[in-house]
Amino acid sequence: MVVRVILVTYELSVCNTMSKVKERDEQEALKLDEHFKRTLTHVRTYILNLRSVEEVHLCRIWLDKLNSTVSQRNLRNEYLLELSRQLRAGTLEKIFRTEPSSSLLTPLPSSCHAICTSSSLSKLSDWDRNHQNCSSRTSDQRNHLRNKSKLRDSNSSLSVYAACRHNDNMVEGNHLELCKHRIDMLTATLESFRIKNEQLRQELTTKCQGNSEVDNEAFRLRSRVKQLTARAQIQSLVLKVRMFKKTIAKLRKLNDIIKHVYEKKLQHIIRVLKIYEETSSLFLRNFYRK
Repeated sequence: MVVRVILVTYELSVCNTMSKVKERDEQEALKLDEHFKRTLTHVRTYILNLRSVEEVHLCRIWLDKLNSTVSQRNLRNEYLLELSRQLRAGTLEKIFRTEPSSSLLTPLPSSCHAICTSSSLSKLSDWDRNHQNCSSRTSDQRNHLRNKSKLRDSNSSLSVYAACRHNDNMVEGNHLELCKHRIDMLTATLESFRIKNEQLRQELTTKCQGNSEVDNEAFRLRSRVKQLTARAQIQSLVLKVRMFKKTIAKLRKLNDIIKHVYEKKLQHIIRVLKIYEETSSLFLRNFYRK
């Protein structure tokens, strides 16, 4: 029985602690959301002063990203304060020059974080200083602020909504004018590109005609080279034929000489044989007479 009482007491204490932690987290979330709304009103006013369509588009994307980031309220408010500071200066720098990623927010660089969290916030607006002072209040004061903020939200929700809608309409109107101006500039650029394209097409046509003339001249030169080559080959063949004729003539002359010498030698052999035959016959006659 004592153990059960102890367990029940422990469970009650744990539930009480969890409820207090949950209540404190809710109060902190309400305070951060309230500050986010106040800062968002100023940021929308600053966006109206922008002249660049790209910067307006980037701001809208970043606001949508921050508005949907509920699980990182502290970091979300730091991002919004940094965006407000840059817009008040009239330009976007660093991380806000590109579209946000779909992942969670990463901590700001040290330079941006120092500006957002330093104690020298006298250069910021009054609502920024009030937000920094709120962080040092006690839990009782937080409860009082919670009740007071709820009452103020219930009484002024319509007026804040109307003001936000008015700012949105002004931003949309300014964005529309910038889009029209951008369309006119793109139309003029497109027309200049069309004229340039026509000029390049004419130049290309002229160069193609010039290339056709060059091709015709090259064809004529190749034909001329072929003719000269054929003529040179014919002349070379003629010279070879002449040389062959001269060689044949020399061979015929040599053949005649050899034939003449052979006939002389043959006649000499015939005479010697006749003399030998006569001598032999004479010797035989004398031999038989004896």
